[in-house]
Amino acid sequence: MTASNRAGMVYRLPECREDTAELARRLDGTAAAEVVLYREGAEAVARRHGEELRFAPADGDWLTSGDRSLLDQPGRARTGLGRPRQPERRRAPGLAPLGVELTDLAGRSHLGGGSHGSLEAGDSTVPILTVGLDAEPRRIVDLAPLALEHFGVKLPAYADAA
Repeated sequence: MTASNRAGMVYRLPECREDTAELARRLDGTAAAEVVLYREGAEAVARRHGEELRFAPADGDWLTSGDRSLLDQPGRARTGLGRPRQPERRRAPGLAPLGVELTDLAGRSHLGGGSHGSLEAGDSTVPILTVGLDAEPRRIVDLAPLALEHFGVKLPAYADAA
C-alpha cells in the first residue's frame, strides 16, 4: 500500500490470487478506510461500511446504482481511478476517515489540512482566480487546457480534455 495523505493505494502484485473487488471488500469496514474505490469495467465502485455505489458518467451526470449518499464527489473519485481508456491498474484506492492522515514512506503528512486525495470538501475545494481568461474553470484539471489555449499551444494527445 502507498499513501498520499488521505488516500492510500493498494496495488495487486502479479502473483495475487484475489481480484480487486475482493481486496476492496476486505479493506471496506476497517478503521483505516472510510471509502474504498475500484474500477469494474466501465463502472467505478465505491464501498463504505458494507454498502456499495456503482457509477459511470452519462449525459453530463452520473448513471448510478446503489446508495448515492455513499459518495459526495463521484467525479473526483473516478479521476483517482484513472482514465477509462487506460489499462487495468490493479489498484484499489482507500480513503482514510476524516481526521486521519496516512504518512508516506518518509513519514511526511499534511495533518491539519491540505490533504491530497481527499473527497472531503474542506480538503479538496480550492479557490481559483483567473485574470484575462474568458472562462470559469470548475476544477483544477481545467487550468492546464485553459493556459495552453490562451498561449496558443495545442493540447497534448495524452491530455484528458473532459
